[in-house]
Amino acid sequence: PHLGELWPAWLLRFAPQTAAPGLGSLEEDMAIAVMSFKRHNPHRKPLMNATIREVNDGDYAAIGRLFFDTVRTVNLQDYTPQQVAAWAPAVWPAEDWRRRLAGQVVLVAVERSALVGFITIEKNGHIDFLFVHKDRQRQGIASALLARAIEQAQPLNLSRVFTESSITAKHFFERHGFLVTKPEDVVRHGVTLRR
Repeated sequence: PHLGELWPAWLLRFAPQTAAPGLGSLEEDMAIAVMSFKRHNPHRKPLMNATIREVNDGDYAAIGRLFFDTVRTVNLQDYTPQQVAAWAPAVWPAEDWRRRLAGQVVLVAVERSALVGFITIEKNGHIDFLFVHKDRQRQGIASALLARAIEQAQPLNLSRVFTESSITAKHFFERHGFLVTKPEDVVRHGVTLRR
């Protein structure tokens, strides 16, 4: 199947810390949510040595591998093996990624010619993807990518930058000023993923 058919314009998942009004218990209502960017700390210095640049045609295969490997390992902290298999059932070909990300600003973090992270942002301020290599977590790469993407979006005079985030990425986005606005569940390959 085509990548766009498997994954519409969301991939990052999020779970609120408290249940939303009118919902059940926290355990029942840990749902993936849309988050809005309210503030950004430009003084935070990243702890990484990667170069951030715009994507080139040779990067799409590495983006596919990084996405698959990260979901299948890092996201196991918060999702079951069945859920991560539904989320990333295969390594999608470079051409599928190229089509899926067409029209978005795509930035990559590269270290010693190896892709270690990527972020995509649409013209409406939607961060579609933000993933960092499974072995390079918590080293400032995601923060640097987010800062650069927001910087690149400034000429668009956006009123907000927003995303749908994974449970795994929840604290990262909260640290960067994102707030929960709406929870939801999605079904992929017959498996429910809460975001």
